[in-house]
Amino acid sequence: MNILVLNPGGNSLKIDIVACGPNQRHAFEAAKLISVTIEGIGRNPELSRLEGKKSVHSESIEARDYASATECFLNWYERARVDLPNLKQINRVAVRVVHGGSEFALPTPIDQAVEKKIKAFEKLAPLHNKSSIKVLAPLRRRLPNVPIYGVFDTAYHRTIPEYASRYAPSGPGGQASDSALRISRYLSSLPARTLCSSRGQDARCMQCRIAAP
Repeated sequence: MNILVLNPGGNSLKIDIVACGPNQRHAFEAAKLISVTIEGIGRNPELSRLEGKKSVHSESIEARDYASATECFLNWYERARVDLPNLKQINRVAVRVVHGGSEFALPTPIDQAVEKKIKAFEKLAPLHNKSSIKVLAPLRRRLPNVPIYGVFDTAYHRTIPEYASRYAPSGPGGQASDSALRISRYLSSLPARTLCSSRGQDARCMQCRIAAP
């Protein structure tokens, strides 16, 4: 199975194609076929092919937004792929979505209803959720029969205990309000050493991004 993976950032788009086997259980077991990054979207966009973290090829492209950056990648890939799978051999697409609140705990097919919910969470991750939405149109147009899954940052640590996943600042009289009890800790992409809580055995708790679910 060949999976096209898109990771929209603040002003960049990272793209991998990975091959997964039928007996694979973990993501690290996949074979990375190609890795590309597009930097400077909307300013001076440049597409680079990577081997590890080293750029082995770079070229300027026209990418005014994430939709056109995705289109540029698909066009470039069809020209540059050589012996790699063509677009008709892509079986799944995975798109990173930063914020899914408490709504999404697993990779989820992005249909119109899910897309609407992702848009509703834009206010909690305005620099990222919008970018994840913008890549969908060119993907649907160029890969019309390929399922597109959203993979949510906020699902990453959903297995930690409930008491460790919530902030509960005190309200009047020392009681936490209902709204306070709904404030959650969500994983950020910052280095783990800057995120770990100092709560002994609960050092797994991530507490950098604070947002209501």
